[in-house]
Amino acid sequence: MKNVLFVVDASNRLGMGHVSRCLEISRLLRNKKINSHFLINRNNKIIELLSQKKTQFSILFEHQTIFSNIRTICIKKKISCIIIDLRKKLSKEFFMKLREISKTVIIVNNTSKNIFNSDLIIFPEIKEQYTSKLLKNKSKNILIGAKYAILNNNYEQKTIQKKDSILISMGGSDKSNITEKLITEFKKSDCNFKVNVVIGKFFSNPKKIIAKVSNDKRFTIIKDVNNLIPLMHNAKIGIFMFGITTYEALSVGLPAIVMTHSKENDIAAKKLSPYDCIYYLGYFNSVNVKKVPAITFSLLKNPKTLKKMGKNGGEIVDGKGSLRVTNNIIKLIKSK
Repeated sequence: MKNVLFVVDASNRLGMGHVSRCLEISRLLRNKKINSHFLINRNNKIIELLSQKKTQFSILFEHQTIFSNIRTICIKKKISCIIIDLRKKLSKEFFMKLREISKTVIIVNNTSKNIFNSDLIIFPEIKEQYTSKLLKNKSKNILIGAKYAILNNNYEQKTIQKKDSILISMGGSDKSNITEKLITEFKKSDCNFKVNVVIGKFFSNPKKIIAKVSNDKRFTIIKDVNNLIPLMHNAKIGIFMFGITTYEALSVGLPAIVMTHSKENDIAAKKLSPYDCIYYLGYFNSVNVKKVPAITFSLLKNPKTLKKMGKNGGEIVDGKGSLRVTNNIIKLIKSK
């Protein structure tokens, strides 16, 4: 059997998005009799998640370079392909050394020229985010666009509530405490609404959030969610921190109100907004959270707008990106 190595990062700051999409590719590879091994940073939440998934993993040795760790595992596990999904920028020399020991794939959110030293490059977001020079580059095997959005399609449809609820998810960590601020503002409203609030694995103040809504039946707190899509199927609108969650919402036709917490995501959201599939609030530091409930209720009162947003989103992201990416990785592994 063939073996692949995922080099992926997650933390209180980054959340779990990178690990989640790599786990989905790993699941699809396993269906094709290809084993996966993960190289991760030391974090109890990641270790717990991979253990639950019965996934093989190693923890980075801090006294060694990333390359030394990768090389050791590649030799030991006879790795056929290395899949990199890291936020940090890596040097040209790093990629050149990697290619000496295995075929390489990189899943990226930036256009650093160093990535072009990989065998397969995946930009799983909307094409307009990238430069015309990149889009015209035919010399490398590059997959660009939302059609390659890597989403978790391994779930069972379960009814959480009637489809009239608001879904709030600020990612795995919510380092800026946006969830609590949103709850504070929604609680001020006299409207009769239902809000499902998702608490991520890296939240620093979950008990405080739970206590804040304990006497308000309009709110439901949901913890330890490995897949948001079933919740999205049972919501009428979502409020998200931009990222993989936004693309999941598009794939199921859920209108989304979004904000961002990084320069890359701000660019991506601005490119996506003109397609009328999301309501972009802006970079989180500039967002007036007090206005979010009014914006949400206004959209809920306009079913035609919601329907249009949902339809447009489904046309941009069809939910088959994970399979497309996996098939291309398998093709690379089998190539000479």
